[in-house]
Amino acid sequence: PGLLSITVSGDPYYCAMMPLAQSNIRWTVVLLVEQSVLLAPIHAKAALVLGTVFGITGAFVVISLLFSYALARPLNELAKRMGALSSLDSAALAQVHFPRSILTEVSTLTQTFVVLTKCLAEYRKFMPESLFAKERSEDLES
Repeated sequence: PGLLSITVSGDPYYCAMMPLAQSNIRWTVVLLVEQSVLLAPIHAKAALVLGTVFGITGAFVVISLLFSYALARPLNELAKRMGALSSLDSAALAQVHFPRSILTEVSTLTQTFVVLTKCLAEYRKFMPESLFAKERSEDLES
């Protein structure tokens, strides 16, 4: 059987014709269906599937952004504190609380850095303050 697309009085229809032979009588069966009746359920299901796909994709994007932020935040904070600690700044040595990480490696690195910060704070107590005052004045001039 063939499927034809025809227009009747401005309305689109699908037309299917099929020959049918019974005994010595030959029939032609014609099926005429309005396109909107046939395509409406298909369009509704397509919209539902598309909405579901976009919804799931959006959810995955949001989850991945939150997960990336949760992973990067402790590392960024650690990098900032390491930069401040390089000058043995007393304010940097006083901060020993860091955000927690869900990665074991980052947590281990953070704990090691906390120990290093405490050791450097103790080390600084034995250093003359004039060393750090000179260094600060050079930083301010540049």
